Amino acid sequence: MQARRRRFAERRKAAGFTQESLAEVVGVDRSTVVRWERGATDPQPWHRPRLAAALALSVDGLAELLGCAQEPEVRPGDGVVEVIGRFRRMDREFGGARLHDAVTTYLQQTVAPRVFGTHRDQEASPTFAAAATLVEMAGWMTHDLGQDAQARRHFQMACGLAGAAGDRELVAHVLGSLGYLAVRNGEPKRAVLHAERGQESLPEPERAAAVSARLYAVRARAFAQAGDAERCLAMIRAAEKVLARKIGPPISPWTNDFDEASLAVDAARRLCRLGRAGAARSWAERVLALRAPQRVRSRAYALAMRSSALLEEGREPEARQARDELVETTRTLGSAPILAEIRALERRFARRR
Repeated sequence: MQARRRRFAERRKAAGFTQESLAEVVGVDRSTVVRWERGATDPQPWHRPRLAAALALSVDGLAELLGCAQEPEVRPGDGVVEVIGRFRRMDREFGGARLHDAVTTYLQQTVAPRVFGTHRDQEASPTFAAAATLVEMAGWMTHDLGQDAQARRHFQMACGLAGAAGDRELVAHVLGSLGYLAVRNGEPKRAVLHAERGQESLPEPERAAAVSARLYAVRARAFAQAGDAERCLAMIRAAEKVLARKIGPPISPWTNDFDEASLAVDAARRLCRLGRAGAARSWAERVLALRAPQRVRSRAYALAMRSSALLEEGREPEARQARDELVETTRTLGSAPILAEIRALERRFARRR
């Protein structure tokens, strides 16, 4: 047994549970708890809150005990930009559900006092921008937990903070996040409005190419959801052109980069939705070629789309291979949307059977 899994078993005993009684509390079979303690499998994200509560742990504390994602180390004197970068790297590898508590704690304990304690104008803009970035990040992590209403509130707050910072590129970026969430919740018209507002906010579209391309991708999602294939494909082409003309780094140091692989993820998902399996598979394979193994979430979406497209093309053995790689890849990923992709894929395989 792994050392940390031994600690997990010891924690269970210290909390007064047998394997059977813990299984009953969490809602699983005893054999599942046995596999957790052997290190053969990890508790699924929907089991973790109840399991953590039973063992008197936070969700992140449970992840550390299991040997999964750990909180990024935040040392005294670390710059906010450095800490945000660390959070982003771990989010891409492990999913926001694992990092939500760490981000909100840092926001409350380190950034919020600066926001409310800022008096000099020259300090206010970067402080508000940092707060906006962290609140938006917390919104995506809340989305990873499956709490979209709370995620929307986070994004709306982040938009206001970015406006207070005077960072128009960051405002546009957050409006893109609101657009993505609107599509997720079946509101394509609202998504298009958010994206158009974001495009209007951009001060220099050529220098802000990454944000501009992301906003086109939001509209591509919205048009695909509305069944408008022509406009969806037009938005994908527009995003490609913008990225091809990208000049230098973003104006704002706070926005997340949107690159060719990011666009490929979006294109694969939209084309899959529109029933264009061959094109969707091609875009998904581009993601897998571009994204390093540490970019687990991007690769997970690509594997899901590739498996789905192969299934539609009648190439079931290859589709199953991609599905199995997806499941293995996401064993340590905490993300409700990815789990939804896996379940939807399993339903498609079941219909084939």
